[in-house]
Amino acid sequence: MLAFFWAGLLALLDGGQNVLVLGLALFFAGLAAIIKPPRLGLGKWGDLASCGFVVVLLLSFLPVFYWPQPDWRIIASDSVGIQLPLSLSIQPWASLESLLCMLA
Repeated sequence: MLAFFWAGLLALLDGGQNVLVLGLALFFAGLAAIIKPPRLGLGKWGDLASCGFVVVLLLSFLPVFYWPQPDWRIIASDSVGIQLPLSLSIQPWASLESLLCMLA
């Protein structure tokens, strides 16, 4: 339990932006899981909710042409000349990093 406390504290102190803090948080959580593994799972509904959350996170990588384009995206690409990716996410690399951190 103390390891989960320290992992949460590390993430809260830096906001999860530092790679070292994220690595330490994952290390402490993994160490706690190795020392005392969980005896009960989340159950069927917890597993479905976790899978649903991952699916929602993956929606940011869908192509943008499936939905009507918002006005700000049209203005940014046409008037200002900003090169936007073809995915829903404006920064796919940041979305991928967040997805990988959540899966870890």
